[in-house]
Amino acid sequence: MMNRTSLMWPIIALVLSCLGVTRGYGQETVTLFVTSMTTNTVSVLRGRVPDLSPVKQIPVGREPHNLGISPDGRWVATSDRRSAEVSVIDTERLVEVARIRVGRQPHDLADRGYVFDSSSPHR
Repeated sequence: MMNRTSLMWPIIALVLSCLGVTRGYGQETVTLFVTSMTTNTVSVLRGRVPDLSPVKQIPVGREPHNLGISPDGRWVATSDRRSAEVSVIDTERLVEVARIRVGRQPHDLADRGYVFDSSSPHR
């Protein structure tokens, strides 16, 4: 029987390959941020691929779904779907520094120096 961790690795491998981390596989220390809609947290893992270790779980709004990362890597934003918020995480201190109320069910986020929210308007 597969546990959650074994189910998570194919997803992590896909994300890392999309980010180009597979080049130099195992040589560079990486930090990975993973949302969990069931625990309302962002998990932080760090290490060399594929030997990442859990560092911290950061509480955020209800059902964090997607992540956006600032171009300099200093901030991570999550779209918290059920709380109609965007959480902002400081990637150095690994804490949530802001929770911003937005429209209903925020979903996609982008970077390029800005966070864009594709939520529905408040009702």
